[in-house]
Amino acid sequence: MADLLATAADLRALLDETEETLSNDKAEVVLRIASSAVRMAARQHITAVVGDTVVLIGNPSVWFDLPQRPATAVTSVKVDGAAVTDFKVFGNRLWRSAGWEKTSGEPSAIEVVYSHGYEEWDAKLGYASGITLTLAAKLFSNVVGATGMSIDDFTVQFTQTTTSDLAGTIPANVVKSLR
Repeated sequence: MADLLATAADLRALLDETEETLSNDKAEVVLRIASSAVRMAARQHITAVVGDTVVLIGNPSVWFDLPQRPATAVTSVKVDGAAVTDFKVFGNRLWRSAGWEKTSGEPSAIEVVYSHGYEEWDAKLGYASGITLTLAAKLFSNVVGATGMSIDDFTVQFTQTTTSDLAGTIPANVVKSLR
């Protein structure tokens, strides 16, 4: 899938198109746009990423939330550049009895190297793939964003939408499920 949330073959099957009418290149452009929209809506990468590095501001709490889910492995943690090993991983959260600040009252930089996301074979990735395919199908059926067409005295008006905020077209309940 090359970091796309669906394949060109999936899109062709959904649209009942052939490779001649929907080339891999064309399909991948549409799928890249739709995959980005789904990721933006979810605020998650969704597919598996190994060894991602994130630097966030620490806090005095004993809990530290990792931004990308699901966290599958934590490789290393540093607080203000110093490696720490006195933490435990609980799902997408790190616990440390000393908290996540080096000195009281002053924010610390927390650097975490971890792996996250779903593997290609994981059924949970199928949900995001389905939403991606739905968006891609909408894009493919009206690539130029036409709002109407007319031939001589015959006119058809479509609902006007924009693809500039494609992520905003995903219903709130679906966004919640993605997160």
